[in-house]
Amino acid sequence: SYPNAANAAASMNVQVGFMTDPAELPGLAHFCEHMLFLGTKTYPREGDFEQYVGANGGSNNAFTDSEDTCYFFDIGGEALPGGLARFADFFVAPLFTESATGREVNAIQSEHDKNLQTDFWRFSQLLKLRARQDHPYSHFSTGNRQTLRGGDKTARAALLDFHKRYYRASQMELAVIGPQPLDELQAAVEKNFASIQNPPGPAAHDAYDALPLPFDAAGPPPPPELTLMVPVNEKRTLEIEWNFPISDLPSWIRTKPEILWRSLLSGRFDNQLLPYLKERGLATSLGADADEETRTWALCSVSIDLTEEGYARWTEVAAALFAYLRMLSARPLPPHVFDDAILVNDLAFKFAEPGNAQDFATAAVSGVAYFDDPKDWLTGPALLRKGAEPGVAEILRRCTPAAAIVTLVAPEVAARPDLRTEPIYGTKYARVPMGAEVAAWERAPLPSGLGVPKPNRFLPRSLALKAPTDASEAELKRPPALLGGTASGARLHFKQDASFARPRAVTHFWWRTSALNADPTTAVASEVYQGMISDALQATTYEASLGALSAGIGAGWQGLTLSVNGFDDRLAELADKVAAQLRTAPVRPVDFNRRKESLLQTLANLRRRQPIGLARYYRSLALETGKFSLDELEAAAGALTISDVSTFQKNLLRE
Repeated sequence: SYPNAANAAASMNVQVGFMTDPAELPGLAHFCEHMLFLGTKTYPREGDFEQYVGANGGSNNAFTDSEDTCYFFDIGGEALPGGLARFADFFVAPLFTESATGREVNAIQSEHDKNLQTDFWRFSQLLKLRARQDHPYSHFSTGNRQTLRGGDKTARAALLDFHKRYYRASQMELAVIGPQPLDELQAAVEKNFASIQNPPGPAAHDAYDALPLPFDAAGPPPPPELTLMVPVNEKRTLEIEWNFPISDLPSWIRTKPEILWRSLLSGRFDNQLLPYLKERGLATSLGADADEETRTWALCSVSIDLTEEGYARWTEVAAALFAYLRMLSARPLPPHVFDDAILVNDLAFKFAEPGNAQDFATAAVSGVAYFDDPKDWLTGPALLRKGAEPGVAEILRRCTPAAAIVTLVAPEVAARPDLRTEPIYGTKYARVPMGAEVAAWERAPLPSGLGVPKPNRFLPRSLALKAPTDASEAELKRPPALLGGTASGARLHFKQDASFARPRAVTHFWWRTSALNADPTTAVASEVYQGMISDALQATTYEASLGALSAGIGAGWQGLTLSVNGFDDRLAELADKVAAQLRTAPVRPVDFNRRKESLLQTLANLRRRQPIGLARYYRSLALETGKFSLDELEAAAGALTISDVSTFQKNLLRE
């Protein structure tokens, strides 16, 4: 119950996903998700739920994952009871009419057609092609008209059986938030959801929990192999995955070692991997994540966006990654790595801004299935706990060259004569042995200067509030005050926050001039320079971001902006460091070349956007001041020199 909430929301998570699809009907779980919106016994009219939600200022959606299907909606607070009644009937008495089944398979096909030119889906299915084909992770998760048999009687019968078998109360978690009193919310939930059936039967995950890992070989381990992929977009990426068992699930979900592993790999301290690769012109970005987490295994990945030089030397990039991983796993990590992460996480949770109702409800259901104590349902998924050291060490130990699933994505792959075609998305790819590379990576030396992240200088020392928390209504409504101005036009506005009780400050500086976007060359120089400034400040801004501080610089058609926000205790230190770089940061060829290449890739990929994105582009070109066409920008970017960027920097803040 949240009495001040303007909107209400609900989210239902069902513990069944695409890994439970029948082998003969790939995409059935996703198809079931679609069909629940198309009429129920009590509300048989198709679209009734969506129309009711939309008419009351809300929205709705759903998604199907490997082990879960999640449904959610938000709605005006007073309309929540009617929304819950319609929503609950999804899980009690969906109709799955023959006519709707036949038509909705076309919506599934349309969604699939949209994904055909998306590199995310193409890579995902290509990765599944390397998995054991007898493991359900290898399934085609979204389905299409062909795999779902055109929505015929067989598909409809399978839908009915799927819903009856797996949409059981014991496999569901529900979260509801609204302005009504708690007793009223509880009564509405019991009234509408009590009739959900709960017949006995195994949980969906029981069918595959005991199977070998999806990327374990069925027989003797095969020789190491590299997958080469032709992308749709202009991109060069090195993708490396590791698949390993989760031996202690309660500890994993409590301490979240994958989050700490991710920060170790994707961090931007001076002595971490990404700054090293950027400095040598080999990469533009690096991300690490847990792509899949089930009850029994995880799939963790590192994705490195390469420059053209980095693509030519990709084996060196991989060697640096594996040497860095080996260094991190060679000895216990210092305590500050864990202590700083827990402190930052606690601060973010304690001083979080209120989110919207729908996000809150959807996040809330994620904790119910994995935490026995209701007190942990909200905090458990969000907070890091002490004790992650063994889990982090275990992940690092398993991230070896021999266990890696390696994919290299680049347009240059299209010229190979040995290309194959992935059957669902039509992705062109090749497979080549890489035994020699793996052997070299096993003994690659650690590059000079790489090490464990240092203690954070920007963690707040004081969280004291400067404003009284009992401010009057008049004080709360008082507009920003003009504290002073100068003959040159500079003005300073200030507003004391007495509303939100957060030890934070927001500062915004705006230098208004049209000169920074006067022509296409200046526009692209502005883009490249902003990127170079970000690179020059990456270690500082990254360290500050871990202390809940952020800084941003922008140069566009309205002028130059600088924003610094966060816990106010260390705000001035960050503002000084960022502002000092605006006119003094070195304009180096290695940074210029990397950022120019990245801009050219971005401009090329803009032409490959979905139709709605292209429509927005042409609309902005017609209606907004200071916009240049892609042709103009590509021509200017192609001819851009480092001298142009140096001139741009000198013209910043000329007075």
